[in-house]
Amino acid sequence: MKQFVKGWAVTAVAAMTISWPAHAYFDHFLNQTIVGTLGKAGTDELVSTFGRVMSESEDGTTVPIKLPPNNAGKVTEGTITPLKTRTEAGQRCRQVQTEFRQEGRKSERWKGWYCQQPDLSWKKTMLKD
Repeated sequence: MKQFVKGWAVTAVAAMTISWPAHAYFDHFLNQTIVGTLGKAGTDELVSTFGRVMSESEDGTTVPIKLPPNNAGKVTEGTITPLKTRTEAGQRCRQVQTEFRQEGRKSERWKGWYCQQPDLSWKKTMLKD
């Protein structure tokens, strides 16, 4: 699983692709995001769901997600929507949009490209639309 930083913000989906021990190291990027509030169970569920959606869902299909409560007892809900699929340098790449909501916070929306790796994981990739 990989980490993603784009400009001044880390996308919410990026946190899904960080291995759990690395989560603490990169926490300073995530601490102001909804994903930054997820506990281990929420992060694990997000990683699993993201991988499944990216591998199995058709473009334009919006998949809802509801994550376990974090340490503060807040449930995170949202959606993952693959938008486009294309091949770059022999890799299957998908543009995805996510939205996350949590009680008491403004919803967060993120959009970016991910390419499937030989181990079938998805890595954030900078591609032009």
